[in-house]
Amino acid sequence: MLRATAALVAGLALAAAPAAADLTAALAALDRGDAAAARPLLAQEEARAAFHLALVSSGEERAAALARARALAPGGWLAPALRALAESDAERFAEAVAAWREATAAAPDEPRLWKLLGDALRRAEAPAAEARQAYERAVALAPGYAAALLELGRLRLEAGEIAGAYNAFNHAVGEDGRPVAALIGRATASLYVGDRQGAVADLERAAGLAEPGADRYRALMGVVYVRTFERRLPEGLDHAEQAVAMWQELGRADMAAAAANATGRVLLESGDPVAAERWYERGGRIIADSALAPEQRTIWRVRELHGRARCAAARRERARADDLAIQALQLMDSDPANADHYAWIGPYLTGYLRFAERDYAAALEALTASDTERPYIQYLIAECHARRRARAEARVWYERALAGSTGLDPESVIVRPLAEDWLARNR
Repeated sequence: MLRATAALVAGLALAAAPAAADLTAALAALDRGDAAAARPLLAQEEARAAFHLALVSSGEERAAALARARALAPGGWLAPALRALAESDAERFAEAVAAWREATAAAPDEPRLWKLLGDALRRAEAPAAEARQAYERAVALAPGYAAALLELGRLRLEAGEIAGAYNAFNHAVGEDGRPVAALIGRATASLYVGDRQGAVADLERAAGLAEPGADRYRALMGVVYVRTFERRLPEGLDHAEQAVAMWQELGRADMAAAAANATGRVLLESGDPVAAERWYERGGRIIADSALAPEQRTIWRVRELHGRARCAAARRERARADDLAIQALQLMDSDPANADHYAWIGPYLTGYLRFAERDYAAALEALTASDTERPYIQYLIAECHARRRARAEARVWYERALAGSTGLDPESVIVRPLAEDWLARNR
């Protein structure tokens, strides 16, 4: 809900015209002394204002705004829209979708309602095509609707429609470079259509515009990922340094460690396991020196050991890799609170080590027990098949890995060029 709410702020002006018309009519009625005619128009406008306030609020302020809007007994699309918000807050997403559909039926020309329907469809895990249709309807009604264009761009990226995603993000970006998320989205599409210089320019601009926090982090690490894709590391690592420093200044040791781990991962898969291990160790030190509670530290220690074990395997240091992996697996067994996370990273680690030892049958057995929806796991499975000369099976997994590698993230920038290269050489 937070991402949808933040994106919605950019489009709040879209509903101003009907409200302004109601206000004008209400004031005209007051001027002629017709309070009876003015009252329902003013109530309707106040109800709309309370609804919009609820969209960008949380906690007690949100509850108060929703209560005020309901108390005014609004008509038209407001009643189902208020019900949709309540259903979403209760995490009854299918019911929220039904209520938003009722709202769009009552006001089919309101672009925001279609955008909110798209958001609800995604939260309900409906087919992507349904959410896409809702966003497209919103954009058709309001071609400059940045919040809807941003979501449409994301869906097109996920579908591998890179040029279409670029167009959506490009139309979402204003002259002031906002919303920053659209700049980052455009950078992602630019990278995959071959405009690497444009991608870096957008990311640098986004990092300069964004306040310290998630968007600046995505922009800074995005530059690292572009350089990873280009195989130009360590160029760009100064941006990783900035990301770590930013999170430390904000008192977010977990995110500082996440930045260090992500940097270690791209260095490892770009062929520098020595530098990669230093970054994994750095992430471990950040957590060790933090104020995180002991029960919160185990998963971070697991992540450090997991990364260092893979670094050792890449350096052909089998005994050290196995020792680090055993330590990681023992910690996983001692931490049932994070069992879901360990359920896939445990087999991933075992598969990675067996792959490094060229035991492709054992690697396949472990990797297929991991999260096979992740592009990097798909890539490793493809590599195992390829090295066993099972080209047909390899092709299936390479194609899956390529289809899922559309983001500006470590997995995508590692996997995409490798999968494209193999598929090009094995037509």
